[in-house]
Amino acid sequence: MATRLRAGLHLTAFCFLFTDLAHAQSVTLVIMKAEVDMAAGRVTLTGENLMGLNGNTVPNVYLGTTLLPLVAPITTTSVTALLPNALTPGTYRVLIHVPTNGLAIFNGQVSIAIPAIGPKGQTGNPGATGYDGPAGPSGAAGNPGSAGPAAADRKARPATTA
Repeated sequence: MATRLRAGLHLTAFCFLFTDLAHAQSVTLVIMKAEVDMAAGRVTLTGENLMGLNGNTVPNVYLGTTLLPLVAPITTTSVTALLPNALTPGTYRVLIHVPTNGLAIFNGQVSIAIPAIGPKGQTGNPGATGYDGPAGPSGAAGNPGSAGPAAADRKARPATTA
């Protein structure tokens, strides 16, 4: 009887552990968008589970093999990293890696383009005039006007006889 009870407890503990592992591995790091701000020298990654299973592990962000410094705030849905100075135009791989305790692999990657930026161009010609739009709704009624001249100031009117 004691052997059955111990086997039952071990099986129950194993089922809970297996359920936790299965749930943990169903969480996936997803990068939905990468925005490059060349003026600020930053790349912002937007997605889901960017801080891992527990939502509080700071990720590592790489441009190729270069580890990038992160900019606060870091959240589970947004991570911003500083780009290296004088980045040459081209396409680069950005990798986000969240260190884990070995239960799951949390990696995501996306390609970003660094454009060649030339001098500012001249202002273009104005566009054609657009069509008149439909008439707008009527306005609210205005305030009543001021009183007219007093009766004494009016000219007397001749009486009319019929």
